[in-house]
Amino acid sequence: MNKLIPFASAIFVAFVVAGPSQADDTPRTRTVRFADLDLDKTEGAATLFSRIRAAARSVCDEHRGRELIRQQRYIACIDLAVANAVARVDEPTLTEYYANRTSRPSSAPRVASRH
Repeated sequence: MNKLIPFASAIFVAFVVAGPSQADDTPRTRTVRFADLDLDKTEGAATLFSRIRAAARSVCDEHRGRELIRQQRYIACIDLAVANAVARVDEPTLTEYYANRTSRPSSAPRVASRH
């Protein structure tokens, strides 16, 4: 089965928080493929987490800048996109990997319940 994570809803929420800077208000999206990964293993979860972060950095890139407010928006956009993507995948190993790699326990997605 081909598994995909659409980033549209995660990025849309980030734009609502940060304010859209595009003239057309269209959320930027990236699709992360992970059918090739075994998410029952930490290595698979780590690889997927890395792919999710790379996609989040890509869709949030327009917030990047030297000014403090732009840096804050960029970081917030990435954090929200990653958290939402991890929650949408809903795999316990990925959720645990995410929780162990973040310093914001209050922003952790709900714990995956499958398996």
